[in-house]
Amino acid sequence: MSFETSRQSLHEAAFESGGVRLVARRLDGCVLEASKPALAMWGMDKERMLSATLEDLGLSLPPFFPSGRVAILELSLPGGSARHVELEATPMEWGGMDTVLVSIRDLTAQQRAEETLRRAALEIDRQRQTLETILEHIPDAIIATDADKRVIKVNAPVEKLCGRCNVAPGADINALAHEQDCPLHAPLHQVLESNRPVEDYRLTLQCGNEQTQVVLCNARPLTNGKGDLVGVVLVLRDISSMVDMERQLDQRMGFGAIVGKSQLMRSIFSRIEQYADVDATVLITGESGTGKDLIAEAIHATGPRAKGPLVKLNCAALSENLLESELFGHVRGAFTGAVSDKAGRIQAAEGGTLFLDEIGDISPHTQLRLLRFLESKEYERVGESSTRKADVRIIAATNANLTQAIRDGRFRADLYYRLRVMVLHVPPLKERAEDIPLLVDAFIRRFNSEHTKAVEGVTGEVLQLLLHYHWPGNVRELKHTIEHAFVVGSGKHIECSHLPAELREYATRESSKGSRGRRRDLTAEDIIQALEQTGWKKAPAARLLGVGRTTLYMKMDALGIVDRRRAARK
Repeated sequence: MSFETSRQSLHEAAFESGGVRLVARRLDGCVLEASKPALAMWGMDKERMLSATLEDLGLSLPPFFPSGRVAILELSLPGGSARHVELEATPMEWGGMDTVLVSIRDLTAQQRAEETLRRAALEIDRQRQTLETILEHIPDAIIATDADKRVIKVNAPVEKLCGRCNVAPGADINALAHEQDCPLHAPLHQVLESNRPVEDYRLTLQCGNEQTQVVLCNARPLTNGKGDLVGVVLVLRDISSMVDMERQLDQRMGFGAIVGKSQLMRSIFSRIEQYADVDATVLITGESGTGKDLIAEAIHATGPRAKGPLVKLNCAALSENLLESELFGHVRGAFTGAVSDKAGRIQAAEGGTLFLDEIGDISPHTQLRLLRFLESKEYERVGESSTRKADVRIIAATNANLTQAIRDGRFRADLYYRLRVMVLHVPPLKERAEDIPLLVDAFIRRFNSEHTKAVEGVTGEVLQLLLHYHWPGNVRELKHTIEHAFVVGSGKHIECSHLPAELREYATRESSKGSRGRRRDLTAEDIIQALEQTGWKKAPAARLLGVGRTTLYMKMDALGIVDRRRAARK
């Protein structure tokens, strides 16, 4: 076959593989050619498309032509649907005419994925925004080869990905694979052998102008008019930043002052970010000691009210009269002992957040006054007739069963539904035991600083005990347990003898029942679970399993368990 036929076939395949593409006459915008994805996007057949203009398709040429720069726009399609797209126009010659090549990239799904990542990882938001910019403004790299794996055409972004390997027209991918172990050879060879596309093939490139890059490769066969395979088109997309972000999410150990990486806590972190962005009331439920106050702090600190005050009030600690005075304030002479005017917590929280802990313990009269404030943002100080307004967000928390309190007549149903616009339940510690090693490490670092000690950790026996204990006092009890051990013990590791009496008694009971099963042979599942909990660090994993580090290495070798961190580096 002729070189011209091959080149025409190559151009046609590249045109189709580039996604949604149009060729239009520069003079009047008439469409001269359209790719199949373009026909599908507008729901037109080829004849109808070739009778349309760019203006008919909702595309405006002047803003970006003749400079050829990229534009991001909302595109309205037949049927009322809209797409968020990236559009690029490039001047070119087509059949002897002065034309423009219009390339359209649908960013709708990408935009949704990026928004999901933003909600899941607010502390790396700057990285996410950088990633959005990269993904929206850098075109994919395209490499075309012939059937002998020799490069016949590349575009500009290839230089960034493969500059050091000199992947340019005329380069031999076979030779690069032999000399430099070029990873492009694998998908290229697979397409040539099978004459079928290879999709979403992940590669690691170390031949670009930057550090190691992770690339998503899509490879398609090039065929001539007879269907003979004449080459391959490789489309490469740099996803290094996305992979780094995924790795950071996997390694995430907490949210602000909240420690945890279990699935339950990850879900809570996501909810915190969602709730922080709106101004509605939040009701936090959960057992005593689970850290509901930390959740309230995180919602406040993450949202638009972060610059305002966060004022806390424990409703269970005050009598009815004192609670009203603390909440709404009072004027001089309002009651015995009111010798001067006093601002309430609502006034103190102006422009910020008021956290009402143990909301289930307030009296019916205070419930009514609080309900009115939630509905109108208006209140009166005790002993005052004039009405005041306040710009305050309410976050409430309780360890009580409010629905049962409503049935018992102790809590107003209308106030309950006003409070639970958004609900966040904090699980007890026993339901997220995988977070215990992280919490223990966090408390050890804290108390090392406070008590000027150098405790390195807990023994394997202690960690097993902490993991199996039922923790009726939740995280607060775990914190007090570690602090007790700091006061009582000495040395570099916390031992069972340093723990409070109730935990030592629990250990004795469990040991006598023989229910802990530490003497059974370790399975691969046991070892992998411990390594996952400790980030594949051998020493803490060995302590978690109650064995020595040498024993752990021997067990890993015997069971064929590969260190995932080393495997990833290779």
